[in-house]
Amino acid sequence: MNFEKNRSRNDDSSNNTQDGTTHSRRPNYSYIEERNDARTGSLNNKVTKLKELAIQIGDETRAQNKYLKELHDDFNQTESFVESARKRVLLLAKSVKKFNLYNKSVLFKIQDH
Repeated sequence: MNFEKNRSRNDDSSNNTQDGTTHSRRPNYSYIEERNDARTGSLNNKVTKLKELAIQIGDETRAQNKYLKELHDDFNQTESFVESARKRVLLLAKSVKKFNLYNKSVLFKIQDH
């Protein structure tokens, strides 16, 4: 009972703790609860910052994926151009080879006559 009297006298006063923080002693509200509330607030701030960071990471990931898709499409297009050029060069080489063979055969025929 004596404790309750002392507690009621100190209900509205502020006290400094060992770590320099102040707390108020209100009825049915302990120092530990106040510290828990302060730490909960701090933790909520950290969680909010982490959530914002996760959103930014997600945004950046989507942007990078879009860039990589565009890059992939560009490489596919370039590969298609190179393949077409390769086929044209091979066709040209075959026609030159046929032309040379034709010329050689005509030359041989002319020399035979």
